[in-house]
Amino acid sequence: MSSKNEINNPKKNSINSFSKDLRIAAFAPFIKRNSLLNKHLNLFKNYTNFFAANINTNYEKQIYFYTIGIIQFKSCLYNEAITSFSEAIYERPEYASALIMRALCYLKTKKLDSAYDDAALAALYEPKLPLASYIHAYISYKRKDNDIALESIEKAIKLKNNDAYYYLLKGKILNKLNKPEKAEEALKTSMALNNNQYFVFEYGKHLINQNQIQNGIKILTEINDYPHAVYLIAKTLFPIDKHESKKYFQRLLTSSIYREISLLYLSR
Repeated sequence: MSSKNEINNPKKNSINSFSKDLRIAAFAPFIKRNSLLNKHLNLFKNYTNFFAANINTNYEKQIYFYTIGIIQFKSCLYNEAITSFSEAIYERPEYASALIMRALCYLKTKKLDSAYDDAALAALYEPKLPLASYIHAYISYKRKDNDIALESIEKAIKLKNNDAYYYLLKGKILNKLNKPEKAEEALKTSMALNNNQYFVFEYGKHLINQNQIQNGIKILTEINDYPHAVYLIAKTLFPIDKHESKKYFQRLLTSSIYREISLLYLSR
């Protein structure tokens, strides 16, 4: 890691050393360590001009523009990030990681066709990269191209069969294709792989939507400190057992999301 003196005197630092620091700065948000993030973002600001003036090789340009794009993306500067990723892709057209990130920028700016094109290219250039197939599946799902989405997510799962998000997306796609039993299997697998409240909620919600009320509520009560689950239980029970339903709505009065709707139900 760069010393304090090196930070104050960037010319003493080498391109290779800074390239490493720059990548740490870019990916620090992913590990959610605020002190580390702030430290390396400050380092990034100190060195950017020096680095930009000294990049020489094609590889250094790819890394530079890709990393700038990552930082812009994490800062929600999506149009600026598109420009940076485009520069990286210009240096290497088959740069799958840059294509994936530019696709996500296009998705954030609601340019689904451009997002789809980039995701498709990434999956083509890196057929063994599960993330490329996953992003292609997700964007296809958003475009309502569900047959293509299913094909891509199955490919992603074949490459990486232990990711809860992959099975969750597969379940959502299968629901859109009116295959509820297969969707249930995929959602149950996602929950088994990751017992985070979100995955449990999605499985329970699916059961309720398929009129498996008792089973769905049973699953959701496992996460009855999760406001979305509490609301769904309350709403589902309301026409069946109003008294029990109102107990759950009472619990939501402290929720900023569900307070108003809960008051409405409680007044009935």
